[in-house]
Amino acid sequence: MASDKDMQALELMKKGVAIDEIRAQLGYRTAETCMKGVKRAIARSRRCKTIETERALELERLSDLYRIVYQMAKTEGDTNSIQLCLRIGEQRMRLLAQPDPADETTLGSAFEETVAALDDDARDTAAIAAGRAIAAQMDYAIAHCVGIEVTKALYLMPYLMNILASLGATPKARADIASKLPAASAQTAAAKHEDNLMDEVEKYMSRFG
Repeated sequence: MASDKDMQALELMKKGVAIDEIRAQLGYRTAETCMKGVKRAIARSRRCKTIETERALELERLSDLYRIVYQMAKTEGDTNSIQLCLRIGEQRMRLLAQPDPADETTLGSAFEETVAALDDDARDTAAIAAGRAIAAQMDYAIAHCVGIEVTKALYLMPYLMNILASLGATPKARADIASKLPAASAQTAAAKHEDNLMDEVEKYMSRFG
């Protein structure tokens, strides 16, 4: 359980005070024990909080701010207040329009479905992680942003397609792989024939050599 000293340490760290200074000021034995105290305070402050409750609280705060600024914009016609109303309203809509993980129309869901259909190869882990991050960023922009922000996010599409191609998960990549299979099969057959021929020679030499 975090103590009042731990909570004080957290507040000082939030203000940018160095960990050694916090340790000396509050009487922690070492910097490590001071950091453990900060972690206890963080855990205490986050107790029983979830993404849903945090989002709901943030929406309430934005709504309170909007009501204050809206009256100024409405009664005084202040241009800055009007612009601030628009920004607050946009932020509220972003929080309300959270992407649904179960939505099969998102890029993230499509990417996961594609990855699931691939052969499991640990060497592809980094490429898959990169693709997953790009897809998540694009889904976020499409769900939350407007105008030029969405357009900028769509510039990531070629990078995502390149990753999919490297995984053999695009029509062209699959066609390229298929085109190389006959040549590879022919080389394999030739190698097997050569091995069989050498086996026959060795058998002949063992009998008559």
